[in-house]
Amino acid sequence: MSATIPFPAPHILTARLKMGFVDVSINASDNDDGVSSGVTSRRVRGWDSAGIEGASCAAAGAMPQSSSLEHNETTMSKRIIEIETKSGSTTREINADDNAKPTIVAFWLQRKLGHESSSRNLVVRLGYRLRRIQKVQKEVSTVNIGINGDVNSSEDNQDNCEWELDRDGMGQLILVRVHILQNIIVAMHQSQSPSMELNSPLNELSALQMIARQNHSSSSQMAPQTAHVVGTNLIATDEENSNIYTILPYHRDGTLLQFCQSIGSLEESLARFIFRQIIQGLKTLKDSGMCHRNISLDTIAMDGDHVDIIGLGWALQCNNSKAVSQDANGDDKSRYFPPTSGCSDPRFIAPESFHYQSSSNKDSSGTTDGADRVWNGFSDDLWATGLILYSMVVGTDALFTLPIAGNKIFTRLCIKGDIRGEAERSGNLLSDDLVILLQSMLNADPKQRSVLEHVMVHPWVTNDEPAITPTKCTELHRIAP
Repeated sequence: MSATIPFPAPHILTARLKMGFVDVSINASDNDDGVSSGVTSRRVRGWDSAGIEGASCAAAGAMPQSSSLEHNETTMSKRIIEIETKSGSTTREINADDNAKPTIVAFWLQRKLGHESSSRNLVVRLGYRLRRIQKVQKEVSTVNIGINGDVNSSEDNQDNCEWELDRDGMGQLILVRVHILQNIIVAMHQSQSPSMELNSPLNELSALQMIARQNHSSSSQMAPQTAHVVGTNLIATDEENSNIYTILPYHRDGTLLQFCQSIGSLEESLARFIFRQIIQGLKTLKDSGMCHRNISLDTIAMDGDHVDIIGLGWALQCNNSKAVSQDANGDDKSRYFPPTSGCSDPRFIAPESFHYQSSSNKDSSGTTDGADRVWNGFSDDLWATGLILYSMVVGTDALFTLPIAGNKIFTRLCIKGDIRGEAERSGNLLSDDLVILLQSMLNADPKQRSVLEHVMVHPWVTNDEPAITPTKCTELHRIAP
């Protein structure tokens, strides 16, 4: 019986696209963190209203100043996406009450996040989450732009002025990433095969939805923060069926790769703070019966002190952990199935995907039985996470280019297990507990590699010494002479 099963097809909602203005409260003394002091305020409407660009920039820390705005995107910047979630996000709630009032969520599209997508078929934009404005707040004299560009009064065009910017409990604007994918690309993948094609848009949409359903948060329709894996039920096509819109959390501080490159090698307490969240994300994936297959420094996103695993395009669904027997130590050796390589960064591909000739696979004549070559998606993810930990404490430039026996660094680090020696060659001293943990995670033989359950209770991971957080580290790094 195959150990892999296809993802369920994603449930795609319908999105209504509107052109209109959004009410924005502007406080005279908004600070750089977007927390209002509550001094004098005024209410304006729309992207073109005086001062809104600067207010958005100050509040979100992400918008360009008015002088650098992409003026040719003004039309797109008035685009509002409304998604009705009654018939999509949670099957349990829908079936419980078919007559339930639909929930409408809305987002205001802003500038492109060009660095987040290299595909010409995918556009990623910054977006603001919106909330409804009470009817009494609407001003009859306000002028709005209609869907077709017509100018109407709000008295005649209520639908275009029923939203305002939403804020979290800290007073910050709630930002999202809006992935806009040409629907023809999804349709093409659907027609090629009845099963999900790996590293395809359809595969990622299904994985995102599976994570959100596994860890459902009714308020956000996204995987909760405690999951530490990005997932969403907010996947919708427009009424013309031309684009797919996926709403994902926005991470203000980029990727772990960017963080490590700006800071250098991290102190163990800081690396531990980040690592704990990554392995919690691995647990979410494993509990969902899913292996990521593309974990690297570039698929770990950071927002303040919060860390998420992103980039599920290579994800693979395996048999649910409850359906597969484990040994007395909680191991999952029975999950092995034929090698399936993934990952867009070859440094983080597990060596068994390169048909590493481990000693445990050799018979008495010293040859390797091809049928005994194994690949385990969960072990693969753990391997990549071990490399992430090593990169954090030693440096991002200390890795091998490929995990193959001919590579000297790989041989010393992962076959001979000389973690301490390799770290010292890079000018880093590691604690004994960390060396032991890394040796267990970076064992080139997958049958001898540790498992997630053991890693989560390892003494280095459970160490309760005071932690340095990413935000505190960034502050100290910024003021250092």
